[in-house]
Amino acid sequence: MSALLGHNPIAYTPWKGTVGQQFSSRIFKNTNSTDSKANFFKAMPLKIYRRESANNNNVVTDCHTSRASVSIDELNRPQGAILSVNNIEYTGASFTVKELPKNNNITQSGPCTEPAVCAADNARKRVRSSGMVRKKFNPETNESAYFGDAKQYLVSRSKTFQQNLYSHVRAADATLLPDPQQTKTNLFVPNGITHCPKLRISAADNNNYFEYYWLNDVVNTSSALYDITIPDGYYDVHGLNAAVFNAMRDNGKHYFVNKTTHAFESLIRFAWNSQEFKIELQLYNSAQFADITKYDLPLSVGWIRPSPENDCVPVVYFDPARQFGSVVGFNTGYYPGITGSNDLISTTTDDAAYARLSDAAPQIHSSYLPMTYKPSNVRFAQQGGVSSGDMTARRKYETIQTVATSMTAAYGKQVANALAYGVSETVYTDKTKYGAPMQYTPVLCGSTGVMQCRNRGKMFNG
Repeated sequence: MSALLGHNPIAYTPWKGTVGQQFSSRIFKNTNSTDSKANFFKAMPLKIYRRESANNNNVVTDCHTSRASVSIDELNRPQGAILSVNNIEYTGASFTVKELPKNNNITQSGPCTEPAVCAADNARKRVRSSGMVRKKFNPETNESAYFGDAKQYLVSRSKTFQQNLYSHVRAADATLLPDPQQTKTNLFVPNGITHCPKLRISAADNNNYFEYYWLNDVVNTSSALYDITIPDGYYDVHGLNAAVFNAMRDNGKHYFVNKTTHAFESLIRFAWNSQEFKIELQLYNSAQFADITKYDLPLSVGWIRPSPENDCVPVVYFDPARQFGSVVGFNTGYYPGITGSNDLISTTTDDAAYARLSDAAPQIHSSYLPMTYKPSNVRFAQQGGVSSGDMTARRKYETIQTVATSMTAAYGKQVANALAYGVSETVYTDKTKYGAPMQYTPVLCGSTGVMQCRNRGKMFNG
């Protein structure tokens, strides 16, 4: 029957697992250890009862020497009960039964053969790190691979309200293609970091190498190809251009220097065409840097500026034994196309720059994706309706602009602007502000008889 009226009986839970013996203390009476004469002149313990842990020395000889005294308080007291170890028999102990929990972790009590599953090592790591989560980053996106809560995840993806209050317009790479449809477009991107994955370029993947002819080699029809080896890592188009420029700098400072901005102008560039979603290979012509007042050669270089009749672009070569052509989406071969080293000068002496779209879809991309900006409320450039205060302010602004436009033809832009944004509701000019001078009046002096023209002041309007 349940102890609580109206409630179901408490289910009986039987013991599980292995069961061991534990013994508690008993109350023993102090006695002399020996009755020798050496103890006659020593202070002996009082012959009283006290609690002692059971051991083989406390042998029960009669019912007056000890008595059993077992209670729940004694069992709950720290070290109030001792578990039997190695099946040692204790005479005179008060035995009780205790359930032994089953240990499922074999490394908790045994040797740590594998550090990854060792409970002791894991516990030490938690204590030493104070429970902190170790930072791990995804090498493709350079972002955290683990987030503690949803807020951290939304911040990392730039999805919070504060991060999307404003957006920035990022200019796309300028195209060099002659097609009039290929115009520069803008990319509308939100605040925060980008999350586009980058491409792994490494020597192990055999996609980190291509070659090129420099200007003097093109002019002299030389067969000396310069190597460009991309360091192992993860790249987008912008990072690839930086690695290409570093390799060209190490090959002999193959670039021009802008005298005004002191910027380095590279002649080989991989641009991302946001309309075709392809890589555009851009090779700039030396004629664009022929003005010595604007562009100069780097210090201590082993190449010279081509003459005007030999202006050319560098030639890029994608080796068929390498996979870099697949990275940028180009077939193997020379760009611009040539048939041999003697044909270099004949195919690249045009003063215009060389540009070509990739033949296939590239593996590498830009870190910024185009976003379509089409707000439903074009008048206020936002999605959805606006408050009454914003509507009133816009109506006032539009009224001011309408008044200013209507007076531009009559009074000019300056007067129309003053009338539109001034505090006065009437038209005012310098004549109304300072007044107009009166005409000179001839006056005859009565004493001298001299005729004079005098201005007796200004006549003010209003």
